[in-house]
Amino acid sequence: MLEAEAGDTAIIATLLTAAENFARSRGKSRLRGPFSLSINDECGLLIEGFDTPPAMMMGHAPPAYAKALDSLGYVKAKDLVTYELSVVGEVAPIDAKTARRSRLPGGVTVRSLNMRRFQNEIQTLVGIFNDAWSENWGFVPFTEAEVRHLATSLKPLIRPEFVAFAEIGDEPVGVFAAVPDLNDAIRGFSGKLLPVNWIRLLWRLKVGGVQRYRVPLVGVRKRYQGGFASAEIIYRLWAQVRLALTARGFTGGELGWILEDNMPMRRLIETGGGRLRKIYRIYEKALT
Repeated sequence: MLEAEAGDTAIIATLLTAAENFARSRGKSRLRGPFSLSINDECGLLIEGFDTPPAMMMGHAPPAYAKALDSLGYVKAKDLVTYELSVVGEVAPIDAKTARRSRLPGGVTVRSLNMRRFQNEIQTLVGIFNDAWSENWGFVPFTEAEVRHLATSLKPLIRPEFVAFAEIGDEPVGVFAAVPDLNDAIRGFSGKLLPVNWIRLLWRLKVGGVQRYRVPLVGVRKRYQGGFASAEIIYRLWAQVRLALTARGFTGGELGWILEDNMPMRRLIETGGGRLRKIYRIYEKALT
């Protein structure tokens, strides 16, 4: 995480000099970030997409931050992208085509998250994630402690119909998880919950008034990745979640982030109607 008043280069330079010295003192040769606190949490610095508001758990630093890092010798390590995915209008042709056929032996079944088995369901979700993302750049597996924290912190926002699991036989092979965008829920609050905004927040989350969602997690187990298999799994998951979102009055939302060079996933999203929304950058600097 990086925060400095007005993106002041002098302040940022002071902070990063201290971080660089700390890293050198421990024998490190490279500094990389921003991360908060790992790549599984909020990370990256916004470099494109300043004209639209940020989604939940995504940063929105002004352009001055990127300029400051550039001037201090930090360079691109990797870009992360997000997509806008509408639930209004006709279903993309590829979604409908996929729904009419299956090439996977035994076929794919899709079910919603079971809140009565919530802890087990979170374990299943994380198991798919750790397998699906294991070969991605910067991957760090979720720990048991992180799983418990994830379950506790997200439970108030989770609607079971917005989280779908794909199964082949008894094996969970994919997951698509959407949550109401908390940033949309607190619009107009001016950063204050008291004295009455907390009531408005609960109403919006539980009854209505939130129109945007965020998809923080989509994953397919490695042995089903690539080709029509992963496309079928993802499109069937999205079809079910899309219907649930539409039924609750949602109109659109943000999916991501996704590694810039994860072209198979990016092509699936774009073919399914996704439009590039924002680009975040992870910076790095060699410590000499």
